[in-house]
Amino acid sequence: MAKKTIFILLILIFGFCSSVTAYNLGDVEWVNEKTNTIHWGDSTNYNDYVITVKDFDYKESGKKYVSIEITKNGERKKLGALTVGESLSYRDKSGGDDVRVYIKEIKTNVDDWTGNMEDPTAKIQIQKRGLPDLKIHINTEKDTYDPKKSSNPSKIVADLKVENKGDAEINDVNLNIDTGGLELVEGELNHEIESIKKGKTSQTFTVKLDVPLLWDKKSFDISADASGYDINNDNFDDTESKSITIKKKWNLIVTKTVTEEIYMTDTAYVLVNVRNGGLCELNNINVNNPVTDKLELENNITSNKTISLEPDETTKKLYSYSLQPLEPGKYRLPDASASFKAPNSKKYDTTSDKPQIKINGPYLVFNKKVNSTSIVPGGHAKITIEIKNTGNKNTHVNVSDTDLPSNVEFVEGSKHFKDVVKSGNSKSFSYTVKFNNEGNVKLPAATLTFIDMEGYSGKKTSNRPEIWVNTSANTEKQTDNPDNSDGSTSGTTNQNKDGSKPVKQPGFTGLLAIAVFTCVYYIYRKQSK
Repeated sequence: MAKKTIFILLILIFGFCSSVTAYNLGDVEWVNEKTNTIHWGDSTNYNDYVITVKDFDYKESGKKYVSIEITKNGERKKLGALTVGESLSYRDKSGGDDVRVYIKEIKTNVDDWTGNMEDPTAKIQIQKRGLPDLKIHINTEKDTYDPKKSSNPSKIVADLKVENKGDAEINDVNLNIDTGGLELVEGELNHEIESIKKGKTSQTFTVKLDVPLLWDKKSFDISADASGYDINNDNFDDTESKSITIKKKWNLIVTKTVTEEIYMTDTAYVLVNVRNGGLCELNNINVNNPVTDKLELENNITSNKTISLEPDETTKKLYSYSLQPLEPGKYRLPDASASFKAPNSKKYDTTSDKPQIKINGPYLVFNKKVNSTSIVPGGHAKITIEIKNTGNKNTHVNVSDTDLPSNVEFVEGSKHFKDVVKSGNSKSFSYTVKFNNEGNVKLPAATLTFIDMEGYSGKKTSNRPEIWVNTSANTEKQTDNPDNSDGSTSGTTNQNKDGSKPVKQPGFTGLLAIAVFTCVYYIYRKQSK
């Protein structure tokens, strides 16, 4: 009895399997593969098949026929006489490589006189069994989700559907969805689809996933695979995935601002604040705000502070201080930073922008120099005063260099200068002095006052050059016409400022008198002889 039962079950299973793969040629969805015009007795190849035109015939009624033979690996599979619009099909039960020959046109070319056919042809279409082709589509509202933004969806809604892009129907399709680690809130992950016809798409399957709250930005792949069977029980499948990015849940924002543009007479104001734009409380936030050395800090500040912030909380004037300009130009302040340690033991930090400030006004570089660093007693030296405006505004200057040491004697030139020095230009003036005594002489500083059109004024003193006066000094270093600084130079005269004549070089008058006396004496002796 048991053996009989097993035998019946095997018959049923075999019958079921056979029914799955058994189909009629009328169930096949044919696809045109190629079209050929074939002459009497000729053939064409398709895969392992050879299609041969064996014969032609025509009836007095005008109906035409062509005899088609289908062979595979040298073995005849089908033979039939067909007219236009008819087809000859072969069912490949072993491999499912079915083929059909469809007659599109027959030309018998019958001669009206002889009644014979002259080079008849048949235009045929070779068709193959169509196959399904699956394509999964995954769509979400967004590619990136930011849980910090109220405008962002609180759930990820993913719509999935399966398209049959092939040329034949597919049956028993299974769709499996993988959330890639995202938590499923609503919907099913496994679906069965009875069939999808060619060119059609399945119904839409929707799943809702939770948006996780993360300390770090992370990408998740929502994926799906689908598989089904055609009428020959061949399996067809497809796999698709879509990447979703989830942004971090925290957002610490540091802002640092400064007055954008000021004059040299103005004050710049700096403001630094920190905002918690995230979804969680942040404790022990270390804030660092370095100051610039390009402007002068009016009051001392603490560079480092520790704070805590609730979600959506902002500090009020965490740093508020003023700066005084030192020199015109454009400067960027160093950025402020904030950092904290999260419960996952990782350290996170963020920085502000580097705000820029523009400072307007003149800036004078005031220099005093001598054309020689060593000189003999009684020697002359040329002193040059240079004023260079490296700022971006013009200014009027008044320069005075009247003080001289007791052992230095003024010779010629001007020790005063008044003029407008334009932005980016320089002015200079010179005068000559005589050094009487040996020793190291340190010249006094020249003084300068200035005022511009905005009322910005000030006073500067120059450097103090030193000269070594000694009988062994290298006089070759002295030059009668030293180079002036860049820019225009004020003119000099042969008179001192008080109108007195310039002092002459000592010793020249005595030498001339001795020479004249010698000549007179020589002439007198010659005449007395």
